[in-house]
Amino acid sequence: MPKTKTNLIGRSTAFRKALQEASLAATQDAPVLIYGETGSGKGVLASHIHRRSAREGRLVSLNCATFQSNLFESELFGHMKGAFTGAVKDTPGLFEAAEGGTLFLDEIGDTPVEIQPKLLRALEEGVVRRVGGTREIPVDVRLICATNQDLKQLIAEGKFREDLYYRINSFVVTLPPLRSRVDDIEELATSFLGEHFESDLNAPSLSIEAADALKRYPWPGNIRELRSAMAYAVAQAGERTTILLEDLPESVQADEQQQATVKTAGGHIEDFRELYRRGAEDAQLWAKFLLTLNEHLGSNKFARGDMLDCLRAVRGADPTNNSLVNEWQRHIKPVPLRLNLIHEEGKKLRIDLDACRRALIDSPLDESEVDEGPETITETAVEPQPSLSERRTRTNLDSPRTTFIGRKAEHQKLVEVLLNGQPNVITLTGPGGTGKTRLSREVGRSLTGSFKGGVWFADLTESRNIEGVAYAVAQALGAPLTGNQAPELAVRAMLSSRPPCLLILDNFEQVAEVASAVVGDWVRGAPNVQFLITSRALLGIEGEQEFELKPLPLPDGNSTLSEIQRSEAVRLFVDRARVHHVGFELDEKSGPAVAQICARLEGMPLAIELAAARTVIMRPEQIAARLDRIFDVLKSSRRDLAPRQRSLHATIDWSYDLLSEPERWAFAQLSVFRGGFFLDSAETVLDLSRFSEAPAAMDLLQSLREKSLLRATETPHETRFGMYQVIREYAAERWLELASDTERESVNARFAEYFRRYAAEWDRRIHTQDALEALDRLDYARSNLQEVLQWAQAGVSDPDKQKIFIDVSLHMYSLLRVRGPARQRVPALDAVLEMVSDEDPAMRARLLFLQSQSHRESGDPAEGYKLAVEAVTLAKTTADENLIATAKFNLAGVEYAQGQTGKAQALHREVLQVFRATGNRANEARVLSRMALLGTEIGDFSESLENSRKSEEIMRELGDLSGLGFVLSTRGNMYHRHAELEQAVTYFVEAEKIYRELNDKRMIAMCLGNRALLNRQLRRFDAAEPLVHECTELARELGDRLTLAKNLMNTGIMYVELGQFDRAEPVLKEGAPLFAEHNLPLLQAVCKENLAFIAGQRGDLEGALAGFDRAEALCGEVEDPVLIGVRTARAETLIAHGRKEEAAPIAAKAVKAWRRQDKRDNRDYFRALTVHAQTLNDQHSAREALELAQKIHLTSKDASPLVRNSLKLLEKISRP
Repeated sequence: MPKTKTNLIGRSTAFRKALQEASLAATQDAPVLIYGETGSGKGVLASHIHRRSAREGRLVSLNCATFQSNLFESELFGHMKGAFTGAVKDTPGLFEAAEGGTLFLDEIGDTPVEIQPKLLRALEEGVVRRVGGTREIPVDVRLICATNQDLKQLIAEGKFREDLYYRINSFVVTLPPLRSRVDDIEELATSFLGEHFESDLNAPSLSIEAADALKRYPWPGNIRELRSAMAYAVAQAGERTTILLEDLPESVQADEQQQATVKTAGGHIEDFRELYRRGAEDAQLWAKFLLTLNEHLGSNKFARGDMLDCLRAVRGADPTNNSLVNEWQRHIKPVPLRLNLIHEEGKKLRIDLDACRRALIDSPLDESEVDEGPETITETAVEPQPSLSERRTRTNLDSPRTTFIGRKAEHQKLVEVLLNGQPNVITLTGPGGTGKTRLSREVGRSLTGSFKGGVWFADLTESRNIEGVAYAVAQALGAPLTGNQAPELAVRAMLSSRPPCLLILDNFEQVAEVASAVVGDWVRGAPNVQFLITSRALLGIEGEQEFELKPLPLPDGNSTLSEIQRSEAVRLFVDRARVHHVGFELDEKSGPAVAQICARLEGMPLAIELAAARTVIMRPEQIAARLDRIFDVLKSSRRDLAPRQRSLHATIDWSYDLLSEPERWAFAQLSVFRGGFFLDSAETVLDLSRFSEAPAAMDLLQSLREKSLLRATETPHETRFGMYQVIREYAAERWLELASDTERESVNARFAEYFRRYAAEWDRRIHTQDALEALDRLDYARSNLQEVLQWAQAGVSDPDKQKIFIDVSLHMYSLLRVRGPARQRVPALDAVLEMVSDEDPAMRARLLFLQSQSHRESGDPAEGYKLAVEAVTLAKTTADENLIATAKFNLAGVEYAQGQTGKAQALHREVLQVFRATGNRANEARVLSRMALLGTEIGDFSESLENSRKSEEIMRELGDLSGLGFVLSTRGNMYHRHAELEQAVTYFVEAEKIYRELNDKRMIAMCLGNRALLNRQLRRFDAAEPLVHECTELARELGDRLTLAKNLMNTGIMYVELGQFDRAEPVLKEGAPLFAEHNLPLLQAVCKENLAFIAGQRGDLEGALAGFDRAEALCGEVEDPVLIGVRTARAETLIAHGRKEEAAPIAAKAVKAWRRQDKRDNRDYFRALTVHAQTLNDQHSAREALELAQKIHLTSKDASPLVRNSLKLLEKISRP
């Protein structure tokens, strides 16, 4: 039996990239998703990831496509005796079998839908339950999945859960097909030949002709097919030592013979062969092929059947047509679609000839470098479009006056649904100004050739009743109503006698009440007609399908100019601005201003067009500055527009006029909400007392939503309502008109009191098992809470408003600390302190220690210490023992941050007793965790670990997720200080998961920074680098200057180790003054030391020595590890400059100092030993350094050139 090799072979760029991604994934414990065609080696790659990981358990594999759904659950999770027929004993599942190791699920896309929630739960919670069992079994398994399917497409089809998809794709590795690895084929083939012989030396070699044939063949079966082909070739060759062309399978030989056929069959087939062989991602190859295909067909449109000749040419005679079509649909077609070289139009594809020509001229098409220019969606139909003369008899749609921008996905989806024929009625909804009419017209134009009875557009703007609708439709159809029959019945007769057609009914909202009598009747009487209806309100008829049109996508706030230019909203602005101002262009100044305008208008197309019209007289920056008077700015002088489209105000007037009186009153009142609201808040705040028989608030919200004046979004908790900003401002105008001052103040007071209670309730639950929901709900209400604060502060002389201001400010503190922006805490607390009198020392003490915490975390430790002491002093004037202890606990944190570990631990012991006595379990747990950390530094690790475990027990008992994250991250610090680095990483990863769930950015940044540091110390630089970048970005966003400083320092040290001095220097220079701000001279000295080392490496010895002097001055006289490190770096630099004699005594002192410290398992002691060995040529120090290197993960393959050079020197010195 041939031996099978599982090593990874390949040097092609595509394969090396996949291998690099896999190796990076192996260093982490998150799930991995491998994409690749059948037979491309996904299982081998999964085995590679497992072997390279830190997991000690075994790799267990399952092909999800091979099990029936009724057996799948049992196979994965196990079963209990008697759970089903044949279950004769308790049997563990694959999750349990893979305990401590890796579970590989191949063909994950074939997992039965009903099993997917249970698989997700096993991943999320780390527990499984056997079939027929009741006990939760904890499992520790790393998951690797593989698929050859498009999981996003399966999600769209309802065959794969979206939440499971996002859980398994932490790392995505795309394994290229063999046809994209031409450079690897000969090496792979040689390896497979060797599988049939005891020694590779006995294996036959490939002839040149055979090797060339293998490289030209497209390998639809990938590596699996190549291995089989080599087995066949060995059998054919017999005793021969060379594999000849005739030894290869007929399909491979036939591919060679087809070359001549290809050349005579047409250039497009030859181009496709090259494309297929070299890989499908090359835009130039695609462009070349598509242009020749266009010439061959004589049309820029083609169907999948047109690809059969091309596919047959590269795949041979064996595959069925269905197999070839499947390959085209699933694996090949998506590439040119992604490259924007073809576009789907119904069941056909349109070649974008201009894009293909650009691709050939420019280099491979890159969306980021191409100015897409105006985008017109043209004929998108199954049937050929009629000629211009025919169009007059097939549609009444005229040619557009302006370019249609964006909406590709919406256009395509509507075309597909309408061509499908079901449902018969599609209602395109959305607020006024979202572009419903324009999209419906474009869809109609695209489908003119697809409906034999034509596409007809009826504008119902002037219709007010059944007759009006019927007359408008008859006029659109070009068939006057001259008989005595009722108009709507006459139209039904016309429609029923026509061939299949599409009828677009525009602006149906003002006659929605007659929809059932008109459209409902027509649908029943003329089933051959498709109805596309635009309306700001749903019709409410049977079979109606809503298609909600949302605003255009916007660039985010940090977008570059090129990213801004690609935004659909910005492209619309630019296109419409050029209508009025031909030379209008975006530049570095106007680009951000246009992005700001589009964001302020929330991507509403009509509003954007009206703003663009103002470029005739104003620059974008001026328009942006005037948008506080939005309805004055957004007007048009175009006379070809309907009055309701000439201003934004008139557009919304149209919707408002259609409301009932209770709806208008509720709509206006809802303008008091900012950023949205839940049903409960609306029911509490809305005042409907002026109506004797007012509808329920719930019914009013539903009606306003169906009329597109409210939008509804789903949250993980419940449906949330809101208004687009321009609609809210309109509603606010109406509220001023409709309500008296007394009515408005009454609603404002009810609004404020509701959110005061809301904030109190959810703030209270932050430290419970409801933490995530509590933070989410406070975050949702952030804008409303800010509105309450402004209202209360404006009337602060009123004691009730003052109390609301104080309460809401305090209840927002945790939200700001966790979700940010944290810097808002200080001014908010300052404002509250001004309101709280000296006669309330308890409240003032509480505010002072919160201020202390805020100043310390935002980069002002001196002020934090001062306020902490004041808080303790003031708390002592009260009889509240719990308050005094809490203030002292805060002071302990300040003392520890300033290096006063002994003082901090004494305070911890004192307050622990108080918290236990007062039953404050949450603070008891926090103190125990802090004591554990400080105890580790003092030296009693076993006692510290016990304190940490007690703390965790309490937090889990309380269900305090945030507190549990605190305990786990603190334990990570403990293990770090105890030099158990892998264990430390584990706890920081666990803590980070909790903080990410809570979206606690401050603590996420802390975990990222620590993980980066630990990975660097474990010599996993590839894993450390993305972590430091994410940490830096978060710290800057939060304004957390201390975390930023520490991360910059660690980043600089990492780059110094890697010899990347140009990258290290700027981050170290930025970090040093931040430590000075925090009065942390030792950490400032670390930055200075590394900057001095860089100077020495660049040849500036004088500058380096001066830098070391500055670093030593910051260390003082105490023999701290930092000072020893500075002296070691000085000795290294002197040696590098040939001054070994000066370095010798410094190195000797450094080694002695480290031995006195009794801290020898670290990189700095290794450096000291190395320079000591170098200065004295000391074999003993060299050998000790080499032994230490093994303990601290330093090897000859280390990524640091400094380490590799040191090890070479030490090996040389250590030899007798």
